[in-house]
Amino acid sequence: FKRQRTANFDQNEADNSENSSSNDANDPPQYTERVFNQQKHQLHLELAERIRQLEANLRQSFESSIKELERTLEENRILKRAVTIQTSRHNELEHQLNSFSAAAMAAADYARRMEEMNSALNFRVQQIEGTFSGNRGGEGH
Repeated sequence: FKRQRTANFDQNEADNSENSSSNDANDPPQYTERVFNQQKHQLHLELAERIRQLEANLRQSFESSIKELERTLEENRILKRAVTIQTSRHNELEHQLNSFSAAAMAAADYARRMEEMNSALNFRVQQIEGTFSGNRGGEGH
């Protein structure tokens, strides 16, 4: 629509300038209006071109931002997956550590009980040996 309007305006200006060239010398206000309309038309063309450039830059910037956002979202998805995996591994290792700690405590308790039992047996053996050595000494006299 803008291009059609601009083309129509250009045609009208060309027609007017042909007709008005001879009249401009005789009518300064008409000449001033024609110059003003030409300048206005030129500004309109320049603004339209600048708007097209800005739209193209904006579109390119927008597309670049979309690509960057998609890249960031993919990185975020990957990082979330990595955190999930690390959390799972951490929980698994923590469970193993708790199991090993419980086993170590059970082994330490078992070793303590065995030492107590060994001490009790050594004491009993010494009592029995003392009884035997006391009986031998008594029999020899």
